[in-house]
Order: sequence, then structure tokens, then C-alpha cells
Amino acid sequence: WRPVEIGPESLTEIVSVLKECKTALWIGPIKLWPSNHQYCRLLHFTRILSQFNASGCNSIAIGKEAYDFLKETSYSCSVHPIFQNGAAVWELLKGNTLAGVAALDR
Repeated sequence: WRPVEIGPESLTEIVSVLKECKTALWIGPIKLWPSNHQYCRLLHFTRILSQFNASGCNSIAIGKEAYDFLKETSYSCSVHPIFQNGAAVWELLKGNTLAGVAALDR
């Protein structure tokens, strides 16, 4: 994977990368500066994720800021699942076993 930043010219690149993906992880944090442009780009990004989710790409939002932002928009239903706490997801991505999951195997 490769991280991408949302900027004025990044959305076109993000769309081209997502066209080849089966799963998209949106891992926060989201930094909203006092700029309406940044908020509009994030709304556009959530719309893009929603469209890709509808066409078969699994969109997963991770982190409290992404969770809070999506809950404020009408696109929260389109991005599944949404994990408010990203720490557990990071541990899984690193290949570690979560204690709660390991306990289920006992």
C-alpha cells in the first residue's frame, strides 16, 4: 500500500489508484484546518469511497477522526465498516494477535 494525502490535485490520483483496488483503508487522522476547501475535498473523498464501495471495492474507515467525520455526513452508511479505535486494526495489520481474538480460540 502507499499513503496518499488529500490535496487539491490528489483526488484524481486517488481515483486512479482505487480503480485497481478491491479494498481501500482510510486510516486517520483527519486534520481539518479552518478551510472550507479542505472540508469540501474530504466530502468529495467520502463520495468517491461511497461510489467505489457500491461497485464492489470494500471501503474501511479507521480512526476516531474518520469515524466522527463520516458520522456527520450522509456517506457513513456507504463506507463499511467504520472502526472508531484504530489501535486494534494497526495491531492486526502488523500481524499481531489480539488478546480478545486469541481468547475466543480457547
